[in-house]
Amino acid sequence: MSSSPAPPSGCPAPAGCRASPPAPPSPERVSVLLQEKEELEEKLRAEEEAMRRSLTEPRYLYLQQELDSLKVVLEMKTSQLHLKDKKLMEMEKLVDTNAKLEEFMNRVRQENEDYRARMSKHAALSNEQALLQKNLQKESKVNKRLSMENEELLWKLHHGDPLGSPRQLSPTSPCHSPPNSPHFPTAPPLSPR
Repeated sequence: MSSSPAPPSGCPAPAGCRASPPAPPSPERVSVLLQEKEELEEKLRAEEEAMRRSLTEPRYLYLQQELDSLKVVLEMKTSQLHLKDKKLMEMEKLVDTNAKLEEFMNRVRQENEDYRARMSKHAALSNEQALLQKNLQKESKVNKRLSMENEELLWKLHHGDPLGSPRQLSPTSPCHSPPNSPHFPTAPPLSPR
């Protein structure tokens, strides 16, 4: 077996060969890299915080303000609706009360008209009654006077008063004729009542 020729210097090692491990970094280099890593992480955290504040927080505050404003408007509208409902119920009660009062007023007006008609009829009856009372008093006076004259004539007739003697007649008597005379006053006919 022949051995393979050795690669020239400066050429990469063949595939089957192992490269020598790199030299470990010095402690100073490790410290610098760690410090850079911490600075980069801190910078990243600051950038994330700034981004969160610039993007999320103002929008959240705006939305919260909008939500609070909408809540206030909703409360106002709800309060207005409650007031309108209350006023509507009061108006319905007033309409119902007004209808009842109108019905009552119509009934009272009808009763008032009936009372007026009855009072007018009563006044007419009172006038008629007063007129009848007046006529009755007149007729009663006439009847009384005639009754007295009749009694006087009967007394004279029973006691033998001569027909030819002068008689004392009442001043209301229209003449001094004897009772059998055609001019003897008679009672006026009474109208039937």
